[in-house]
Amino acid sequence: MFDPDVETEDGWHVMIEDAILEKCIENGAGVVHIAVDKSSSEGCVYVKCDTHSSAGLAFRSLHGCWFDGRLVAVKYLTLKRYHQRFPVALEATERLNPSGSSPSSLVTFDPDEAEDEEDINDSDIEAY
Repeated sequence: MFDPDVETEDGWHVMIEDAILEKCIENGAGVVHIAVDKSSSEGCVYVKCDTHSSAGLAFRSLHGCWFDGRLVAVKYLTLKRYHQRFPVALEATERLNPSGSSPSSLVTFDPDEAEDEEDINDSDIEAY
C-alpha cells in the first residue's frame, strides 16, 4: 500500500491509517486496531475489525482501490494469527476514528490518468 523507501515525512504512517479508517468508516466497517508495518518492503498495513461482517465491509471498501498510485489488495488473517503478531490488539474493542491531523488524508488515484502502467504497483494489506 506504500513504498517505505519514499515515505520520509514525519507521521507518514498516520496519513495511511487515516485514509484506511476514512474509507472503512464511510462504508460502515468498524476498525478497532490498525498497524502500519513500517519495515515492510511490500507496504503492508494490518487492520482488525470489530466483527466478521465489519471485516467483510472493510475488505469490500479497500480491495481493488488505488492509494497513492498503488493498487490495494486485501488478505484475511485468522484472529489467532493477528493476536500473535499484535498482542495489544487482544484488548482492542473501541472503534477507531481518523486522527484529523492531515488536511486531506484520503488519497485517491485515477488509473486512467497514469502516464505509464509501470507507475502502478501492486501491494497488499492484510486485514481481519
